[in-house]
Amino acid sequence: MTGPAGRHSFAAMTTTLHRIQDERLAGGLAMLLAIGALAFANFSGNGDDGGAGPYAITIAACAVVAAVLFARVLPAAAHPARASWILAALAMRQYRARVPYWV
Repeated sequence: MTGPAGRHSFAAMTTTLHRIQDERLAGGLAMLLAIGALAFANFSGNGDDGGAGPYAITIAACAVVAAVLFARVLPAAAHPARASWILAALAMRQYRARVPYWV
């Protein structure tokens, strides 16, 4: 491509990831973290809870939730970081509400 007076002009290249790519990367990393944490929770210890069946079911449920959050909810949000913090706070509140029943 030539510019004024026969000079060559080049389009500037960006080095940042596109917003949707950022969310997909975060979704993939969150899923890997969930797989590792759930493997530790299911296969360590001496109790009857856990095993391959419950592990597979829990991973499938986590994959569905991660796909919905990182492919639909967060990309549609005007402020994805704020939406992420709100979802994290709601998850922690729900977790804390259920802890006494597990103990």
